[in-house]
Amino acid sequence: MKLGKRILSLVLAAVMCCGMGFAVSGTEAEAAAKVTVPKVIRCGVGMRKTQTITINMPGKDDKIKNVKVYEGSKKTKNLVVKETYRYRYSGTGTTSTTYPSTSNLTFYAKKEGVYKIKFDVYKTKTARRSSHTITVRAKEHGDSIIQGVTLDGQNIWDPYNPYSHYTTKKSGKLKFTLADGCKIKKITVSYPDKKGKTQYKSIKNGKKVTFGQYGYQYSTSSSWGQNMWAGTSISITYTDKYNQKGVTYYTNYTIYTKANKWYKSQY
Repeated sequence: MKLGKRILSLVLAAVMCCGMGFAVSGTEAEAAAKVTVPKVIRCGVGMRKTQTITINMPGKDDKIKNVKVYEGSKKTKNLVVKETYRYRYSGTGTTSTTYPSTSNLTFYAKKEGVYKIKFDVYKTKTARRSSHTITVRAKEHGDSIIQGVTLDGQNIWDPYNPYSHYTTKKSGKLKFTLADGCKIKKITVSYPDKKGKTQYKSIKNGKKVTFGQYGYQYSTSSSWGQNMWAGTSISITYTDKYNQKGVTYYTNYTIYTKANKWYKSQY
């Protein structure tokens, strides 16, 4: 009889532990999933440079409240911010997402400056989950990481087309200037050879680059085509001290020259 009671008590204890385990795991899952917010955003100036950022939240009832904008220590109207989208996952069970709530903040800068968007995330109407600050670095054409390009000392950077340039030159000294806070770690040049195979070469900023010569051509039983341009892709690896530390980022620039040779495309 005593043995039966002992076995029964052990079974009940195991069931209670399992129940507690499920309850804790659910709580820990939400605690582990924190609100994800970008720390720094770069943008241009003017309404046509409007940008949108996404805030992911771990609770189904999470909402953004108390959105305020500062320039220095003072509130400002030079950065216009509005919540433009809100999503709440309404499903149940294991199909629920890590971030069942999402909001978008859309903004634009009226003039250059460094702004801070501050807001709170509430998990209920009265219970605040966390507070957050996003730094917005607004500059004319500041939405482009590449802020300057010279070819043999001549400025070729176009703020309205900041990632490509057409030239008649076959080579030249190419130098890039990135946005404030960004540092170039590596530059890789690539272009297709006569067989269409991509060739890669690392270069130093400001040094001579030989551009690709080959465009593509194709032919079928009913059509034929031949590209006018040969493209040279420049991939820039860089770090950004205003963003996540220890993370490398990439941006690309393309030089187009008139093709004088062609490789057969697999088209």
